[in-house]
Amino acid sequence: MEFLHVGNVWERKKTPLDFHLIFPDWYEQDLRAFIRRDRNHPSIILWSYGNEVGEQYTGEEGAKLSSLLNEIVKEEDTTRPTTVSMNFAKPDMPFAQVPDVINLNYQGEGIRNTPAHAHLDGIRTEPLYAEFHKGLPDKLILSSENAAALSTRGEFLFPVHEDISYLVTDSLGGDSENKYVSDYGIYAVEFDSSPDKVFKAKDKIRLLVEDLYRADGIIWVSPAHIIWREVPILE
Repeated sequence: MEFLHVGNVWERKKTPLDFHLIFPDWYEQDLRAFIRRDRNHPSIILWSYGNEVGEQYTGEEGAKLSSLLNEIVKEEDTTRPTTVSMNFAKPDMPFAQVPDVINLNYQGEGIRNTPAHAHLDGIRTEPLYAEFHKGLPDKLILSSENAAALSTRGEFLFPVHEDISYLVTDSLGGDSENKYVSDYGIYAVEFDSSPDKVFKAKDKIRLLVEDLYRADGIIWVSPAHIIWREVPILE
C-alpha cells in the first residue's frame, strides 16, 4: 500500500526559484495529471496534495487554498481520502480542518522541545498526537515523517547521553573530524528525534496507534534528509 504525494510548494516559496513561481499557472494541470496517471493503481490508498507548505501559517487564507486543491482531488477520485503533511498547523487552526486524514511531520513526538534545543530557532512544539485526536476526533492520524535520526554503523562514541533522544554535537554523539555519529541510536537532527522518542510518544496513546495498525494505516519512517555537518549515514 502507498500514499502518493504532490505539492511541496504552493504560493508561498521555500526557495527563490521553486514551484511558487509557476503555481498559479500549473497547479491544476499538475494535480489532475498526477491523479489521472495513478488512480487506477489498487495499491494507492491516500492522496497527499501538500507537504509542509507555507500556507500552514496563513490562517483562513491557507485553508481556502487547501480546500481548492482538495476539491480538485475529489473531482478526479472520490474513492480515496485526501491529506496534507503538516509540520506547523495545529488542530485548532483552519488549515488542519480541510483534509480527510491528518498527516503529522514530527509534531506527534514534539519538535525542538528539549533543553538541548533551547538555543535553536525554528518550529517548537510539545508532542501533539493526543491534542490532534482530541481536537479532530473523527479524523485518522498518520505519522508521515518521524525519527530523523543519525548513526554510523559500528561506531560507538563516549560519553553516551542518558536521554533516549538527543541533539548530536561534537561533544556528544558526533565526531566531525572523522565524520562519525555514534551508533547508539539516540542521536537525531536538530528538528527531530530518535525512534525511541517517537515510540514513547505513541505508547502514551496506544489505543489510537493500535487502531491505525488495525486499519492498515502507514507509519512512514523518513530518512534524515538534512545531514549534520555532512556526516554519512550508513544503514
